[in-house]
Amino acid sequence: MRVFLLLVLAACARSPSVAPPATPHWPEFAARPDAPVLLVHYLTHCPILRRSLPTLQKISDDFPLLEVVFFESGEVSERELFAEATADWRRPPAFVSDRSFLRARALKATVAGEVFLFNSRRLGAALVYRGAIDDGASFDHKSRAPQRHYLREALGAQARGEAPAVAEVPALGCSLEIP
Repeated sequence: MRVFLLLVLAACARSPSVAPPATPHWPEFAARPDAPVLLVHYLTHCPILRRSLPTLQKISDDFPLLEVVFFESGEVSERELFAEATADWRRPPAFVSDRSFLRARALKATVAGEVFLFNSRRLGAALVYRGAIDDGASFDHKSRAPQRHYLREALGAQARGEAPAVAEVPALGCSLEIP
């Protein structure tokens, strides 16, 4: 298991090719190794992320091959609160704990709600897009109508076999305290 974890961390350290850990370390992934994977760093108390959940739900519905996986970092689990927040999703997303912060460090996650889109869940999968879901997030407890839908644009480009026009946009969200 340690050897596998070291291989995963080595793969995650490369750029732009970063791999989400594959089964058995992320057992919630469905058995579709070539399906695109969206990782979302999750914190229940982050209002910006909570306001983004309906957008992520709609994206999940609109891209049925996409595997959505939320991951939390740290010792305190928010699995029950997450289950409540996503109870009405047609395709419930997976939830993974990252108690040792290994995945958050490997991904260089900076804020809750930051997304990481990979072209598959295979080791060595390409990181297609990272950052903001769209440009509608704000700190003033209001969401404005987004003008740019970065994640949706990246998913569309990937479905066409193209690289996204924008591969990274800084995400707005609650800062992560990663030791």
